This record gives sequence, structure tokens and C-alpha cells, in this order.
Amino acid sequence: MRYLLCLFLACLVCALQPLHAQSDLDPGDLFVNAYMAAQEAEKAEQAGDVRLALNKFRSAKEALD
Repeated sequence: MRYLLCLFLACLVCALQPLHAQSDLDPGDLFVNAYMAAQEAEKAEQAGDVRLALNKFRSAKEALD
């Protein structure tokens, strides 16, 4: 029984680790990264590289989500 409790706690700690790592990011940095990606997407769109523009817009959206 004690072994199962220790195993459960270890799994819980491992599962929560990525959540902790994501919370360390500064919201201002995330916004700036999204803004820069959107700017790069607009430049790529104007240059005619639609595929790169779409990828940049998607990365900006993910950062803002």
C-alpha cells in the first residue's frame, strides 16, 4: 500500500512538472514573441511566401492562446 502511494505521488509530480515550467514564462515576453511572429508573417505574405506566412500566423496564435 505504501509503495502504491509513493508511486502515485511520483506520477503526480511528474505530470505537474510541465505546468510549472509553462507558468514561468513572462506574459510580456509571450506577447512580444507573438507580435514579432505576426510581423514576420505579414512580411512573408507581402513577399508572396504564403506557406511561411501561415506558419508564422499560427505560431503567433498559439503564443497568444
